[in-house]
Amino acid sequence: MKIPGSKRRWLALGLVAFTVLAVIRWQDRAGPFLSYQLVDERTITVDVFAPDVGWTRVTGVVESSIEVTITVSTIEFQLGPGFANEHQAALTVTLKDPLGSRAVVDAWSGLTVKRIDCAEAPSDRVWCAGWSPSPAQGTPSR
Repeated sequence: MKIPGSKRRWLALGLVAFTVLAVIRWQDRAGPFLSYQLVDERTITVDVFAPDVGWTRVTGVVESSIEVTITVSTIEFQLGPGFANEHQAALTVTLKDPLGSRAVVDAWSGLTVKRIDCAEAPSDRVWCAGWSPSPAQGTPSR
């Protein structure tokens, strides 16, 4: 049985689209975030390292009476070998209820994340002066 030309093209196009979507989904990975800052009672920003060519976003927020668990995911667009170029980024999370005394938990590691308080943080800087991520653990340290 021979498939007509136009149906063959649509079949090939559908197969290519399915393959592209499967590869993008395969590249979508959860990852850690380093700290958070309180913007107001219901808004926080989480501090991450994001790839220069990619898409990093908050993909899950689960609130309970004692903690807020946040999932951050990244799709990196890099074809072939290259440098692991990353930059600091702040992702905004809006909560249903005020944060209060609840802990913020990184869903990727399951660990409680430190809050970084900044009296006046410049808008182009993610982290406060005097703070840097610990290279051994990837967690905030002072």
